[in-house]
Amino acid sequence: MTVLSAFAGQVKPGRFDDVVESHRAAAKIVERHGAKPRILTVALGVEAYGGLALTMTFENSEVFGACYDELVADEEVIAMMSDARGTNTPFLSQQAIVATEIPLSSKSSDARGSVILASVSQLVPGKMKEAVESSTAAHAYYLSHGAVNHRLWVYTVAGSRSMMFLDAAEFDSMRAYGKLVDTFYTDSDARHFLKAGRSADAPTTSVSVNVYTQIPL
Repeated sequence: MTVLSAFAGQVKPGRFDDVVESHRAAAKIVERHGAKPRILTVALGVEAYGGLALTMTFENSEVFGACYDELVADEEVIAMMSDARGTNTPFLSQQAIVATEIPLSSKSSDARGSVILASVSQLVPGKMKEAVESSTAAHAYYLSHGAVNHRLWVYTVAGSRSMMFLDAAEFDSMRAYGKLVDTFYTDSDARHFLKAGRSADAPTTSVSVNVYTQIPL
């Protein structure tokens, strides 16, 4: 199954352009080693607002592991990591996570949008089946109301967030995202699954919701 790896953190004041430049350089390197990279920034959020993330997807865990082995042996990467940990770094690393995709349909897609609605939730013990069913219902709704993609991930290595769900819906623009959100208050189907997700016997509990925008490589 597809694996997602992400490195995220906050930017020091006045150093945003420096961080973007370094992330672009890192993206080129990881792409040479088999990863599919992208750079994201938190456009709407609270704790993570203004942060940047370099995300990478891989065909499976073995491919991820092989890429990791190659990266830590790459002299250019070693030098970049040393700079990132130095006193003059423009970036404060906060997260390094790995997640595995839970397919929501028989036909998965690698389509990407420039705006990503990312929702993290805690699974209620014993309700994995119900949680996936709920995400599957949301999947069909998102794709029929403007999303270009919608994927569900489970954090496999993420500290205190391990085994939480990451639900990510992607859109071509903030307007398309906003149009979808408007339907939450006007469409009966949307109200139905939103109400089910907030009920006392819901299979998950919301932890955070952020909106990311993509920075061109």
